[in-house]
Amino acid sequence: MAIGVCIGCLRGEAALREARALILELQAELTVAQQQVAELSKVNELQAADLDRMKQALETGRSGPNQPERVHPDQLGLAFERLVRAIVDEEQKNAVQPTPSANDEGEETPSRKRKGGRRRLAEQDLPVIDERIVPPEVEACGGKGWRRINEEVTERIAYQPGRFVRIRTTREIWVPCDEQGRWLGAPVTAPLPDWAIPNLMADTSVIASIILSKYGFSCRSTVKSR
Repeated sequence: MAIGVCIGCLRGEAALREARALILELQAELTVAQQQVAELSKVNELQAADLDRMKQALETGRSGPNQPERVHPDQLGLAFERLVRAIVDEEQKNAVQPTPSANDEGEETPSRKRKGGRRRLAEQDLPVIDERIVPPEVEACGGKGWRRINEEVTERIAYQPGRFVRIRTTREIWVPCDEQGRWLGAPVTAPLPDWAIPNLMADTSVIASIILSKYGFSCRSTVKSR
C-alpha cells in the first residue's frame, strides 16, 4: 500500500512540475504580448504627436504673414520617405521586367529619352553597418544564466561624408533559464533606441544633409535670382 502511495505521489509531483512549466511559458507569452502592446502604444503616441505638429504647421502657414520660403522639417521627412519608397518601387519594377527575346533583337526600338535629375539610389548596393542592442539585464551579468531566443532587426538609411550607408540595428531577446535550458522567467527585449522614428527609413544624418544642401539657405532673393 505504501509503495502505491509513493508512486502516486511521484506522478502527482511530475504533473505539478509540468503544470508549473506550462504556467511559466504562458506567462512569458503574455509578457511578450504586453511588451508589443506597449511598443505599439508608443508608436501611436509618436504618430499622434506628428499629426498635431503637422496640423499646427498648416494653421501657422495659413495665418502667418510674409514668412520666408523655407520647407518645414516635418514636410522634409515626408518628402524623403516618399523618395525612398519611389526608389524601392523602381528597383522592384526593374527586377520583374521581362528580358528581350531573340525575335525582338532584330527589331529597332526607339531610343528612350533619358530623364534628368539625380541617379537612383540602389539600396541593396549600399554598405551595411551592423549594430546590436543587448538588454541591460543580460549585459550586466555577461549573459550568464540567460539564453538568446530571438531578435528584432530594423534598417535605416544614413549619410556619411561622400556615401550613403545602411545601418542594420538588431534588438536581441533573451530569457532567463537554468542549466538544463528551462525557462525561469519572462523574456526580456532590448529597449528601443532614442533615434527610433515610426514609419521613417531615413536617419537624421540624411535629413540634415538634405536640409543643408537644398533648403538651408533658401530665401526670396535667391529664388528671384534664379
